[in-house]
Amino acid sequence: MARLRSINQQELMKATEELLLEKGYDGLHFKLLAERLGVGRSTIYEYFSNKDELVASYMVNLMNTLMEKCLKLDDSDPIQQLKDLLTIFISYSHIHKFIQYIPHLKTAKTSEMERQIEKLDHDHRELFSIIVNMIKRGQSENFLRTDLPPEIITSIFFNSIQIPRTLNVDPHDWSEKLFSVIFYGIKAR
Repeated sequence: MARLRSINQQELMKATEELLLEKGYDGLHFKLLAERLGVGRSTIYEYFSNKDELVASYMVNLMNTLMEKCLKLDDSDPIQQLKDLLTIFISYSHIHKFIQYIPHLKTAKTSEMERQIEKLDHDHRELFSIIVNMIKRGQSENFLRTDLPPEIITSIFFNSIQIPRTLNVDPHDWSEKLFSVIFYGIKAR
């Protein structure tokens, strides 16, 4: 197979995601990535000096996409906004798996790595804050219980991505079911 001379960032990030999902952090290496993309390893080294930088860049890119989608949610209906948020979270549930790689990345001590880790931490806190504010708005408009701290409700939303999809349904249907449990509880109606 002839080797391509260059790749675009989007192709590189997509292949990185695929390999992280298939092989995990330890199974990802530039040789495998180069084979997947049909390029030489040196092509990947033009973009990233090591695997940690690549994975950190991928995670920052993924977090940027997630943040962008969350910030674009229609806020005219607080309940629908929370439903849509949960759907986004479920669609990106693989992020939780990737968050487990952060301890690996924190061992790399380059200024670029430190910058990317700081950005991930900042964006995570920012996303949490955005959701807390959604919850507070829902509480102030009497759509949500006010006897629960918004941080607890937000934590439930955040952690919902860890719940394995045990039913054979698409992410939207799964998020609807989870939202129903979060919003209405398990008490018979």
